[in-house]
Amino acid sequence: MNKGLNRGCGTRKAGAIYAVSDQVKHEEEDFLDLSFMLVCPPWIPWEESVHDIGLSARGMLVRERINPDGTRTGIWDLWDWIGEAYYPYFPDFYEEAIRFGTSRLIPSTIPFKLLSEDSRHLFIHPKAIIDEPKPFYVDRMPIRTCPHGIGLHDHPILEHNIYDHCVSLLWESIGEYKTRREILREFPVHLDKDQTPTFSYKALTCPEGAKVEWRPAVVMWDYIERFEIVEDDIDKKHERALGLIDNSGTNIPYMLVTE
Repeated sequence: MNKGLNRGCGTRKAGAIYAVSDQVKHEEEDFLDLSFMLVCPPWIPWEESVHDIGLSARGMLVRERINPDGTRTGIWDLWDWIGEAYYPYFPDFYEEAIRFGTSRLIPSTIPFKLLSEDSRHLFIHPKAIIDEPKPFYVDRMPIRTCPHGIGLHDHPILEHNIYDHCVSLLWESIGEYKTRREILREFPVHLDKDQTPTFSYKALTCPEGAKVEWRPAVVMWDYIERFEIVEDDIDKKHERALGLIDNSGTNIPYMLVTE
């Protein structure tokens, strides 16, 4: 984990707690393969809005996992809203994650005692579902195939209106059409003129004339491999954070890091 990395949400704060996952890559690989962690189609687990489950924009929530039959599991998951101000499109977040892992700032008010090695880290992005995806299939220029191999996602039957929202469409809807759909997306997007983008990836803009209405949804999940507390040389705020996790009883590993 490159802890001093300039991510979309900036650099890490002294004394703060981060939920980290940076699965080990094979030496010959440039990226992690996290495609199996993509939720396809993106999942909307609330009735009206994310506020139904108590989650606000740019917020986090610890929520018990419930089986499809309504029975309780006793396993609590971390729900995490990906801020659109930092990651305007979900692929920005995913492409960063496959290169550098995830490192998410956690409020000290989170009930750490409920989180365990069985907990999942669920990621919600406000631009996760296109309300009317058919124009994207009509003018399909696929960059990715369905990560779960769902046939109708890659080969919909448009004449019978049989299609579904594949998560791969999110790589084909990065901004409005201008003169061509193919783009090289550089990230982070909010950089000073003298700063160099951390990475870039291939993407497409929306089809010409397409008007997109977005909905938030769960679009990716991961496990929390460990908590990292960033050392605070000045105010020693890390001492409180260490004590908070140490006394919580969670079995997720944690460690003190310098940055």
